[in-house]
Amino acid sequence: MNVVAILRSDEAGQAMNAACTDINGTEVSTHVGRLLDVQGDVSLLKSADVLILDVDPRSEEEMTHLRKVLQHEFPGVPIVVTAPEASLQDVRQFMHLGVVDFVPQPITQADLKTALEQVGRTRKSKDEPSVQDGHIISFLKAGGGAGASTLAVQSACLLASRKKAEKSNVCLVDLDLQFGTNALYLDLDNRVGIADLLEAPDRIDRELLSSVMGHHASGLELLAAPRDVVALETLHAMDLERCLKLIRSAYGTTFLDLPSAWTPWSYAAVRHSDLIILVTQLTVAGVRQGRRQIETLQSHGLGDVPIKVALNRFEKGWGKSVDIKDAEKAMGRKFDYFIANDYSTVTDALNQGVALSVIKKKSKVEQNLQKMIDDAIKTITGEEARPEPRLLLGSRR
Repeated sequence: MNVVAILRSDEAGQAMNAACTDINGTEVSTHVGRLLDVQGDVSLLKSADVLILDVDPRSEEEMTHLRKVLQHEFPGVPIVVTAPEASLQDVRQFMHLGVVDFVPQPITQADLKTALEQVGRTRKSKDEPSVQDGHIISFLKAGGGAGASTLAVQSACLLASRKKAEKSNVCLVDLDLQFGTNALYLDLDNRVGIADLLEAPDRIDRELLSSVMGHHASGLELLAAPRDVVALETLHAMDLERCLKLIRSAYGTTFLDLPSAWTPWSYAAVRHSDLIILVTQLTVAGVRQGRRQIETLQSHGLGDVPIKVALNRFEKGWGKSVDIKDAEKAMGRKFDYFIANDYSTVTDALNQGVALSVIKKKSKVEQNLQKMIDDAIKTITGEEARPEPRLLLGSRR
């Protein structure tokens, strides 16, 4: 690997040169100065297989430029960050932005080797061949009880039934590691799922992925959340990224059901998404939390990922007490989708593990989801979703 290190002090540069001794297969070019000072030397940076950047996490200017380097200037180059002083919160912020690893100062050979090994795993996953270039749609909760999991499950079922005739597979990934309910909502066994991938992240391939998928009568395939509650730290951002790249290559459309908590790997999931559907309700808490989620995405440099807002459990009569325009003003943007409130139909479908059409054909809520899916696909591809014959989904096993 050709490693280019931009370090802010002579001491850090000397430590880097000493740490590089006896690391086979690695050529390191060390330059002393701030990243901002050498940004004009594009040929220097473009020659790198890996960039090691000395960044002050307390400098807004440097953090802004790091974000630009990661997302716009060199999005395909693995970046390792180092800093003389960095708190745990600072390291988490670096990881949220998408750096491969963090190396503390003074730089040691052991820390440098660990970081470069992680880079090697990242490059290996990027080199894996892709058969398809599928799309990823993430469902993000504005808060607990918004109904994001319900919309993710039913939207995935609806699209899977339409795509079944085309043999264009649809996948649903339940990333709510602690409270995931997708398997229950689909009446599928959750004894296998994402937990099995976490046990051997270096072995993740199509064969292993296929073996841990649940299969629904609609044609939908589910990667279930663990049956038991696991620590959020169990999943690492780089392992999830590798998994998502593999899933993207294997499925035409993948739906992600994101957890309520923000973690380094949930930021990574959003970063790999083509579209975010933020699910909220017409309540003061729902609107406030929805705006907060949008601001969180923007503050972490994820504002480039398209966002659509779905207003769930909507009833026109609510407009008498809560004005839609006022809610949109408070949210800071308009609502894109209005999903009808049909408690009995939705509850029966979830309890029986079937699609909405099995309970009630052409219900208002199903029609709303259909429009949402069509618009989502159009947003991602620029093309209208091709209508397919409606298939009756299977009943409860």
